[in-house]
Amino acid sequence: MPISQSDKSRPILINNKPRIAITLGDVSGIGPEIIWKVFLNHSLFQDAIFVVIGDLDIFKNLRRHLKKDFEINLLRISRNYRFLKGAVNLIDMDNISSRDYKLGCPNRKTALASKQYIDEAIKLAKLGDVDCVVTGPIHKKSMNSINFGLPGHTEYIAHQCNVKDFAMMMVSGYFKVILVTTHIPLKEVAYAIKKETIFKKIKLAHTFLRSYFGIAKPKIALCALNPHSGEDGILGQEEKEILLPAVRYAQRANIDITGPLPSDSLFSKAFKGIYDAVVCLYHDQAMIPIKIFGLENTVNITLGLPFIRTSPAHGTAHDIADKFVADENSMHSAIKLAIEIYRNRLRGSF
Repeated sequence: MPISQSDKSRPILINNKPRIAITLGDVSGIGPEIIWKVFLNHSLFQDAIFVVIGDLDIFKNLRRHLKKDFEINLLRISRNYRFLKGAVNLIDMDNISSRDYKLGCPNRKTALASKQYIDEAIKLAKLGDVDCVVTGPIHKKSMNSINFGLPGHTEYIAHQCNVKDFAMMMVSGYFKVILVTTHIPLKEVAYAIKKETIFKKIKLAHTFLRSYFGIAKPKIALCALNPHSGEDGILGQEEKEILLPAVRYAQRANIDITGPLPSDSLFSKAFKGIYDAVVCLYHDQAMIPIKIFGLENTVNITLGLPFIRTSPAHGTAHDIADKFVADENSMHSAIKLAIEIYRNRLRGSF
């Protein structure tokens, strides 16, 4: 693991390449492993400047297990950094060592480190020192032990950026789905969906399909809540009283939106490419179809932030963390998608 230490200077954009900050996530899980494997197994350095936020000791431990390595430009916490191309620029937070945890066993220290990585990435993005943030998976239960205060990455980053209107979009080779509600119990969904909230998510979908993906005239569909779209009120009133008014409001705003439609038939149409994105009302309505068709390449995007944020769609996978057999393709896809979005934004939205 060749390591160099650069001198301090203002970070600059090199050859119009995006500067991408990558957080290790919970280091007792597979986050560090999949990040290491991405740089070992994929040619990325020609496309971006990479800044990994973590701990040098974690990388040293990985090298003992994975043997192979790559060049690291070691950086200590500073206001000014010199990011090098062709190397992994590692900001060593120096906040946890391999002695502080066991693989597969998250604890309060790994949770605190996870939060500190996220906070540093947000700080760099808000200052304009990086263009994109790619987050490694965190462990929600251990995050609760440090009073994280929010259900997950998406909500926390939006809160830290003082963003009120945001959405989670999951992207795979077959679908783009946007969630109206995210990490709440299923029994609360019917009470959480409001006309105004649904309209805001539809508008976010429309805006970011244009700016992030270059789709000039996005076609969007809204999932129903109840079976058979409520069966004309027999199986529920939400479609008539909440969903349909939200759709009509969006249509008056010149958004091409259809629905509400039963999700069982809607996803077969989306699979055929009839719609560019599907707005879903709750977590599993979105995640089941998208994970059936390629979890290993699925990416999570947060819409509405002042910077690009992506992440792999899977969790910490503590059950395999000490086996070093994790598949890095979702992390690779998250990085590649961040680069693609950055380039689309440089070209200008439609």
